[in-house]
Amino acid sequence: MTNSFNVVSFPTKTKMQIGKTTYLINSYFDKTGESLKEKIKNLLILEVQRKSEQTAT
Repeated sequence: MTNSFNVVSFPTKTKMQIGKTTYLINSYFDKTGESLKEKIKNLLILEVQRKSEQTAT
């Protein structure tokens, strides 16, 4: 079995306009941090936990 990796590039600066307000969004990535896959997994877990705590009360 061979592993195939796709390179994903993210812009470091994005300009977004909502209504009459323009937002400048800067992106920074820590090379020693967790991978994007791990980050998304952890964010999903946190969101599910948060939602389940809200419905439990």
